Amino acid sequence: MLKQATSDQQIQHLIPGDIELLATKVFDQGKSLLYINDLSEHGQVDAPAAQRAAVSVKWLQQALRLSEALNAQALMGNPRLKNGILRSLARAYFLSSTIDPAHLGCAETTVAELTSVTDADGTDPRSEEAQQLRWMTLSILKRKRAGELEVVEAFKSIIHHMLFNENNVTEMIQEIALLPYTRSVNAGITRILLETALDSGKSSGHAYIDRIVVAFIFSCKTANDHDAVIQDLKTVLTAIAEHPVYSLDKTAATASQSLLFQIGGRYYQEKQYLIAANWFDLCTHPVFRAIAASSHSKCLRKMALCYIEAGQHAKASEVIARCSGNEAATHYVAFLCVACQGLEEEAIQAMHQMVKASDFDRKMLLLATQLAHDNQMRGLLLAVLESLLKTLKETSGRETEVEAITLVRCLIRITLDSLKAPLADTPSLLSSLMRHLSTAYDIIDGATTKRVAPLIVKDVSWLWRISFNTAVQGSSGWDEFRVADLFDHAYRLMDLYNKIAVGNPLAETSYQMLMASFSSICARVFGLRRTEQGNDITTFRSRVVHDIQAFRTMTSQLSTYIQTDEDPNRMSSFVNLSFVFEVEQICHLKQWSDLGSVVREATGSKHDIGTEAIEAIADLLWVEPACPASVLYLTLETLLKSSLDCGHIGREKFSRWLRAIVTILLARDRPSDRIKALGFVEQAIDVMKDVDEDEELYPADEQQWLLSTSYNAGVESFQLTQLDEAKRWFEAATMVARVVKGGTDKARQIEEAYRALLARYSDHGNAS
Repeated sequence: MLKQATSDQQIQHLIPGDIELLATKVFDQGKSLLYINDLSEHGQVDAPAAQRAAVSVKWLQQALRLSEALNAQALMGNPRLKNGILRSLARAYFLSSTIDPAHLGCAETTVAELTSVTDADGTDPRSEEAQQLRWMTLSILKRKRAGELEVVEAFKSIIHHMLFNENNVTEMIQEIALLPYTRSVNAGITRILLETALDSGKSSGHAYIDRIVVAFIFSCKTANDHDAVIQDLKTVLTAIAEHPVYSLDKTAATASQSLLFQIGGRYYQEKQYLIAANWFDLCTHPVFRAIAASSHSKCLRKMALCYIEAGQHAKASEVIARCSGNEAATHYVAFLCVACQGLEEEAIQAMHQMVKASDFDRKMLLLATQLAHDNQMRGLLLAVLESLLKTLKETSGRETEVEAITLVRCLIRITLDSLKAPLADTPSLLSSLMRHLSTAYDIIDGATTKRVAPLIVKDVSWLWRISFNTAVQGSSGWDEFRVADLFDHAYRLMDLYNKIAVGNPLAETSYQMLMASFSSICARVFGLRRTEQGNDITTFRSRVVHDIQAFRTMTSQLSTYIQTDEDPNRMSSFVNLSFVFEVEQICHLKQWSDLGSVVREATGSKHDIGTEAIEAIADLLWVEPACPASVLYLTLETLLKSSLDCGHIGREKFSRWLRAIVTILLARDRPSDRIKALGFVEQAIDVMKDVDEDEELYPADEQQWLLSTSYNAGVESFQLTQLDEAKRWFEAATMVARVVKGGTDKARQIEEAYRALLARYSDHGNAS
């Protein structure tokens, strides 16, 4: 019926007004079949919409025939009506092309015709009608899967004539995102949009550049051609950074950078470290200079971490060098870089720099501790734990003794393990061990009056035991002074243990305290014997003397606490040796005035030292050339009397001491000294007489010496007219002669000489 009404024969009988009216009604009917939402958001057309569009095509074709007939009859026609019909017809062709592919070509032809018409009548290229035609052209190209260049040109035309506003920019971004072409096409179109926005001026497109950039970044985050994506992003960001007028504000820069950082983080989690590094590198682009101060180093550090994980440590070092040097996080990443390469010294240096930074966080040291432990870097682990302990001690406002002691125990364990290594730096490690033990003592000493004291009792017990046992193990190979220091630490820690432990801790520790104190003295004495003269050796010797005296005092104080099952003779031997060591040091110090009191204390009833100790003291004095004769005499006299009382000294040793004493007394040549010398000779005679079969004989050479000395002393006494003294000397000489082997004749000769002298001095007295 429509065809009949619009046939050529019918149109010829209609006036232009009726033709226009009929064309308008047919146009309205055809247009009414095209719903606004027939085209879905993704460019898809459902079947009912396509069917309606196919029917609409028929109506609109007839409306177009009527419009053309009108134009043929009227001089001016109605161009506006024809343009509207062509516009709707193009839409109908496009919608119906899903069921009739030929209609897509018709749609393209219709749009081309409409475009030529609008161009001919001088329509504004930026008008909404012209822009709609461009969008329609783009839709047709997309539907027909036109080449990339055609699509790009279509977008370019739309963008160049686009009015920048919220709706238009949003629509363009969506169209680019949904474009079913390669990512490079999308990137190229986005660059065109961005460049157009940049060139449009502040009043137009500049307000939407941030949205364009963010949208472009979103479109790139799932792409597979990573190198091309990074290059495209750099091109876009560089275009913005180099623009003479525009620059991203802080909000836009933060949004864009955060998105880039997030994408890089996703690749990092997926362990695609080199790809992630490229994304983090984009975060440092100059376009983000508005927020560079707050985020630049963060992004560089993350990029460096990627290179570290990828094993490209050289690149990581280059990136770290670009970071701010006053941030703890930067030094931490530098620490990771060198630590992962096994560069222990460099790692320690980086760790120290990290601790010095103003924004340092102790959690960094905890992470560093884990890394050092996993990589079995003991030196680094020690340094990190020491720094952690230092920061813990500097913490105020809470009690940290428990944590600190735990750290010290870790440090000590690691140090001891390191000492067992074949090529261990023993002196350095021992210095560290001493430092850790001193730190432990200071911490415990400060905690004795706090509530945490009961919580660290077991730690203190472990510390003094480990110190004592380590000293014992090292006594055969380590420096004696270091061993002595270890015993000192054990003693001091035991003293603290006694203060905080519950019950009667002295019953447990008294014997070990005495052992530690005496072992420390022994180690220092042995060390001094191997030490050459120096500026500090006098101080060391004086300290040993002081320690020895303190040891004997402590022995008396703790004697009641020592367990009965301990060796009772061991403590006595310790005391005996302490006197020997003290005399040895006094001889080296030339403190002769103190020697007498030490010997008297040693031989007194309180200590009752053994024969071996007495002999050792005498030997020390005997071979000391600087010992004054008076001191030697007093000392030997005391020792000799003590040895006679105990009755266990060897006759050879006794004879040597007695000879020295008698020689000194006779050399003084004072009546009282000569009488003392005579008394010692008489004691020697008693010793020579009292000999059992299994006992040592009095040395023959000493017997001869006593014989000659007694005889000569008797003669000298006669010469001095000391007749009573001379008589005793001759009697002593006679008794010695009777003991000496084959000395009967000598005894008779001495008696004869004695009588002759008596007779001579008697005659001389009568003559007078």
